[in-house]
Amino acid sequence: MASAGLGSVFLAGCSSGSSGNNQSGGDSDGSDGGGGSDGSSDTTTTSGSSSNRVTMLTSPPGTLGNAMGNGMMSLFSQETEYSGSASAGSGSIQNIVEVMRGEADLSRGVTSVLWAAYNGEDPVNVDAEYQPLQLISHQYLRAALVCKTSDDFEYVSDLSGSPVARGPQAASFQPALDLAYNAVMDDHNDAYQAPNEMAPALAAGNVKASIIMNTNGAMPSFAQEVASRSSTRLLGWKEENIQQIRDMDNVTGVMQANDFWDGVDEFVMSPDTFMPSVNYSMISSAATSSEVVYTFLDTIFSNRDGLPDIHAGFGPWTDEEWYTRLVDPRIPFHPGAAEFLRDNDLWSDDFQEADV
Repeated sequence: MASAGLGSVFLAGCSSGSSGNNQSGGDSDGSDGGGGSDGSSDTTTTSGSSSNRVTMLTSPPGTLGNAMGNGMMSLFSQETEYSGSASAGSGSIQNIVEVMRGEADLSRGVTSVLWAAYNGEDPVNVDAEYQPLQLISHQYLRAALVCKTSDDFEYVSDLSGSPVARGPQAASFQPALDLAYNAVMDDHNDAYQAPNEMAPALAAGNVKASIIMNTNGAMPSFAQEVASRSSTRLLGWKEENIQQIRDMDNVTGVMQANDFWDGVDEFVMSPDTFMPSVNYSMISSAATSSEVVYTFLDTIFSNRDGLPDIHAGFGPWTDEEWYTRLVDPRIPFHPGAAEFLRDNDLWSDDFQEADV
């Protein structure tokens, strides 16, 4: 499937423009790397009173996650008595920390990192009053690597010792990719930078390869630029390495059709290529009331058919089953989320409601 053109029909309070803002502390996942030409900026909506303010931390301006967050909070403000505020945090791991400290109501993160945070383990081993509580699925992220066609690399394992553009170091998908790359490279020389810096780094030869991504069926704008600014080759994974990744606990992998990748010139594997994949869930904490969480989820769910008009990253959200498809049953659900899921026949006996 070809790359989706990302819609820029934002609700009131959201802006559209060029993507690729320099935010080195944020994420470059498809929720964090830009989506098409969204380019939304930090937005605070003001339809409600200050006492009814609800905050969401997103990824940097110009990214898919930021655009989705702004769209959700604008919709939430328009449809309810609450004043929704979406703003860029300093990286998805730090966003999780701020939710755990009660400094933000909503955010999202990779489920394996959320599970670590819930148990007070690295990379989110912090002193915080609350634990992250799960709400619904947010996104999947499938990461591939491309090099210039003028280089001789064919497999990801060939990159051992070569500098690779990984995106921002604070992104919560990085620990999962570390597991995958550690399995196939003796020495992965990581170069961390903002999403809009990755294509120039590859074009200038400052790195030998760069990550590109598929997030919820959309190819982020930074990935489109990486693929098209240079003549690029999508690297393959050797069969024994694929099995290593599939046997891991905190990262999985999928086969992605090559024709998804607009702008990529060559492919080592055909007709599809393996790539590591991670899942994101939305989160809150006991600091946020069940009424707020329920109202937020009910508003999004009730308007799900129109969400793709806000942003193509919402494509899967029209399907009722999506809302629990990517969640991690180990992580307890916020009571407001549990009530919402039960009311919509989406609750499973495998889920746990947090006792807060």
